[in-house]
Amino acid sequence: MAELEVTCPHSNCQWSGKFGVLQQHEKACPHKPCEHPQCKGSHPQGSCPNKKDHCQSCGLMVTLRQLQSTHPSECPKACVPCPICESVMLRENVSMILIVHIVCLSSSVYGKISIT
Repeated sequence: MAELEVTCPHSNCQWSGKFGVLQQHEKACPHKPCEHPQCKGSHPQGSCPNKKDHCQSCGLMVTLRQLQSTHPSECPKACVPCPICESVMLRENVSMILIVHIVCLSSSVYGKISIT
Protein backbone atom coordinates (compact mmCIF):
# COMPACT_ATOMS: atom_id res chain seq x y z
CA MET A 1 0.00 0.00 0.00
CA ALA A 2 2.90 2.40 0.77
CA GLU A 3 3.98 2.20 -2.90
CA LEU A 4 0.56 3.16 -4.29
CA GLU A 5 0.63 6.39 -6.38
CA VAL A 6 -1.66 9.09 -4.93
CA THR A 7 -2.32 12.82 -5.35
CA CYS A 8 -2.77 15.47 -2.68
CA PRO A 9 -6.42 15.86 -1.64
CA HIS A 10 -6.14 19.66 -1.24
CA SER A 11 -7.57 21.93 -3.95
CA ASN A 12 -5.04 23.38 -6.42
CA CYS A 13 -2.17 21.20 -5.16
CA GLN A 14 -0.33 19.44 -7.98
CA TRP A 15 1.66 17.09 -5.71
CA SER A 16 1.62 13.39 -6.45
CA GLY A 17 3.70 10.63 -4.95
CA LYS A 18 3.72 7.42 -2.97
CA PHE A 19 1.00 6.82 -0.37
CA GLY A 20 3.75 6.23 2.21
CA VAL A 21 4.83 9.90 2.07
CA LEU A 22 1.38 11.48 1.65
CA GLN A 23 1.01 12.18 5.38
CA GLN A 24 4.39 13.96 5.43
CA HIS A 25 3.37 16.07 2.41
CA GLU A 26 -0.01 16.98 3.94
CA LYS A 27 1.67 18.46 7.04
CA ALA A 28 3.58 20.96 4.88
CA CYS A 29 1.19 21.40 1.95
CA PRO A 30 0.68 25.15 1.25
CA HIS A 31 -2.79 24.35 -0.14
CA LYS A 32 -4.00 22.78 3.11
CA PRO A 33 -7.05 24.71 4.40
CA CYS A 34 -6.23 27.15 7.20
CA GLU A 35 -6.81 25.80 10.69
CA HIS A 36 -7.17 29.11 12.57
CA PRO A 37 -10.62 29.21 14.24
CA GLN A 38 -11.38 32.69 12.86
CA CYS A 39 -10.54 31.62 9.29
CA LYS A 40 -12.63 28.42 9.20
CA GLY A 41 -10.71 27.02 6.23
CA SER A 42 -11.66 29.93 3.95
CA HIS A 43 -8.18 30.06 2.37
CA PRO A 44 -5.00 27.96 2.13
CA GLN A 45 -2.85 27.83 5.25
CA GLY A 46 0.14 29.27 3.36
CA SER A 47 -1.64 32.58 2.66
CA CYS A 48 -3.39 33.02 6.03
CA PRO A 49 -3.39 36.68 7.15
CA ASN A 50 -3.52 35.50 10.79
CA LYS A 51 -0.32 33.45 10.47
CA LYS A 52 2.47 34.94 12.58
CA ASP A 53 5.95 35.73 11.33
CA HIS A 54 8.96 37.72 12.52
CA CYS A 55 9.40 41.32 11.37
CA GLN A 56 12.72 41.40 9.47
CA SER A 57 13.62 44.74 11.09
CA CYS A 58 12.74 44.37 14.78
CA GLY A 59 12.19 40.63 15.20
CA LEU A 60 8.74 41.06 16.74
CA MET A 61 6.21 38.29 16.02
CA VAL A 62 3.25 39.85 14.20
CA THR A 63 0.53 38.55 11.89
CA LEU A 64 1.03 38.67 8.13
CA ARG A 65 -1.91 41.09 8.06
CA GLN A 66 0.02 43.46 10.38
CA LEU A 67 3.25 43.01 8.40
CA GLN A 68 1.40 44.14 5.28
CA SER A 69 -0.55 47.00 6.87
CA THR A 70 0.19 48.76 10.18
CA HIS A 71 3.52 47.36 11.37
CA PRO A 72 5.78 48.97 8.73
CA SER A 73 4.61 52.43 9.83
CA GLU A 74 5.09 51.57 13.54
CA CYS A 75 8.21 49.38 13.61
CA PRO A 76 10.84 51.02 15.85
CA LYS A 77 13.69 49.44 13.86
CA ALA A 78 12.46 50.58 10.43
CA CYS A 79 14.69 53.08 8.63
CA VAL A 80 13.05 56.47 8.12
CA PRO A 81 14.30 59.90 7.03
CA CYS A 82 14.68 62.67 9.59
CA PRO A 83 11.95 65.26 8.90
CA ILE A 84 14.51 68.09 9.26
CA CYS A 85 17.82 66.94 7.72
CA GLU A 86 16.55 63.88 5.79
CA SER A 87 19.31 61.64 7.20
CA VAL A 88 18.13 58.04 7.31
CA MET A 89 17.91 56.54 10.80
CA LEU A 90 15.95 54.07 12.89
CA ARG A 91 12.46 55.28 13.77
CA GLU A 92 13.24 54.78 17.48
CA ASN A 93 16.03 57.42 17.23
CA VAL A 94 14.04 60.16 15.49
CA SER A 95 12.78 61.89 18.65
CA MET A 96 16.32 62.14 20.06
CA ILE A 97 17.66 63.57 16.79
CA LEU A 98 14.81 66.10 16.66
CA ILE A 99 15.82 67.32 20.13
CA VAL A 100 19.40 67.73 18.91
CA HIS A 101 18.15 69.73 15.90
CA ILE A 102 16.01 71.95 18.13
CA VAL A 103 18.94 72.64 20.47
CA CYS A 104 21.23 73.42 17.50
CA LEU A 105 18.66 75.71 15.86
CA SER A 106 17.89 77.44 19.15
CA SER A 107 21.56 78.03 19.95
CA SER A 108 22.11 79.57 16.52
CA VAL A 109 19.25 81.98 17.21
CA TYR A 110 19.60 82.58 20.97
CA GLY A 111 23.27 81.84 21.59
CA LYS A 112 24.76 79.05 23.66
CA ILE A 113 22.16 76.93 25.47
CA SER A 114 23.04 74.62 28.32
CA ILE A 115 20.89 71.62 29.04
CA THR A 116 20.78 70.76 32.72
